[in-house]
Amino acid sequence: MLQIINYIQVTICKKMCVILATFYGSWLYIAGFVVPLLVLAILVLWHRNRKRRRGNVVYMKNRNATKVARKRLKQAHIFLKAHAETDFYNEIAQALWGYVSDKFAIPLSELSMDTVNEKLAEKAVDETLIKSFTEVLENCEYARFAPGNKNTTMENIYKQGIEVISKIENNLK
Repeated sequence: MLQIINYIQVTICKKMCVILATFYGSWLYIAGFVVPLLVLAILVLWHRNRKRRRGNVVYMKNRNATKVARKRLKQAHIFLKAHAETDFYNEIAQALWGYVSDKFAIPLSELSMDTVNEKLAEKAVDETLIKSFTEVLENCEYARFAPGNKNTTMENIYKQGIEVISKIENNLK
């Protein structure tokens, strides 16, 4: 009986040795080492690139300028529905000025109509679009401080603000 058990153990061991010997030199064995190393290298490079981009404040502001402007315009729409005039006009002005400041890396200390017009012209934005942007800002200021029909003016300024930002965004693409 002992001879049969020894025979079984020896044959199983020989078969395992043959299987392992063929596995260690196979492409599957090599791929088992190479693929995880490649994945690790790609992840490290991706993380470094992402970290570098997130560290660049100008890049992040440029990238998020439209998102921030949309949030401000949504808030302006809430003020429009609530008929809160001063809050509405402040939010529209902040959306427009903030969008241009972030998109074209203009510091707030240098932000004026002239610098905005220069930066938009540098980026080859259409001249009519530059005029419409300044018109929206001027209309916003005029409506804030001058008497008149506030509800229709607020609607028009809101629509013009959305239109101008979306046209500038499309023109830059």
